[in-house]
Amino acid sequence: MSNITPTTFVYSSNFPTLSSTVVQAGIDYIETTFSGIFSLWAKLPQVTQQAKYTALENLLVAWYLMDLNPRSVVGATGSGGQVIASKKVGGREGIEIKYNDSKGSGVSSELMNLTTNTFGEKALLMLNSVPERWMILG
Repeated sequence: MSNITPTTFVYSSNFPTLSSTVVQAGIDYIETTFSGIFSLWAKLPQVTQQAKYTALENLLVAWYLMDLNPRSVVGATGSGGQVIASKKVGGREGIEIKYNDSKGSGVSSELMNLTTNTFGEKALLMLNSVPERWMILG
């Protein structure tokens, strides 16, 4: 049901050293792990649904590839797979990193993993804004 292939993967330029086999493995993983995305936006017109599926799937594949291959990414930032609540450099404390446990964030711990890089954060924004989440069913 995937809308993308290694050749149509929108963020391929951010992963110039990854082979199409690695990208396809990422697509397969996301398709299996996030299979529910293909039922979201059900009340929207078919063309809009497909555009949203494709955008979200591209973001999720990029998130996954970046977390697995942080040295292969160009033009995006991440935390090396760690969910970080805040970072602070300088001052009397030196360097301070606080890891997020997702309590009180309003995001499930499973989806909190998406906050490890910029692709995942954009995917999380899309997931948090689906009409079904807010019981807006048309």
